[in-house]
Amino acid sequence: MNYCFQTFTGRLVDPLYPKPEDIAIEDIAHALGHVCRFGGHCTFHYPVGLHSLNVSLMVEKLGGTIMESLWGLLHDGTEAYLGDMVRPLKHQPEMAPFREAEAKLQLLICNHFDLPHQEPAIVREVDRRMCVTEGPIVFEGNWKPMTAGLARGKEEGNAFERESWPPGMRIELVEHATVVRWFLERFHQLDYRIDPARRSAR
Repeated sequence: MNYCFQTFTGRLVDPLYPKPEDIAIEDIAHALGHVCRFGGHCTFHYPVGLHSLNVSLMVEKLGGTIMESLWGLLHDGTEAYLGDMVRPLKHQPEMAPFREAEAKLQLLICNHFDLPHQEPAIVREVDRRMCVTEGPIVFEGNWKPMTAGLARGKEEGNAFERESWPPGMRIELVEHATVVRWFLERFHQLDYRIDPARRSAR
């Protein structure tokens, strides 16, 4: 027997055997507005949905394409269905089945939103460096880089200083409804810029 959970829109999803019809942008936005970054250990609730919005905005600011900006918005979309596993645990050998489930779900999300299957390099780099920016803010000065890679990113010079953020980027306490609204507005803006016909087809 397979086990399912119910999404915000009422879909019943088996996280290990998801189906294309399980994917909905409303579910992703709603769930990511609740899921907290850094395993919930921030000093205030900083949702993955807001992080994803910030990544998308920064990708565009640094010259990424509209498609890459949309990929940035949805780069953590699997966490709406599988939750956010902290990095030191997720990359342990014992977590290979989880990573396989995540990869399968990511493929479904990419297919649903007509995105390239491979994560763009600019999204991967912005996501990594955004962590260095977010940490000192959400831990209010008590931040300790989790990996040597993150520490190196900080030493090399952080390209994402607060004064360089585009208008609308936030790393602060924001109400859930506001995060969801910003996320959906960004999604529809990017989706429409790729192809106006896509908006009515979703």
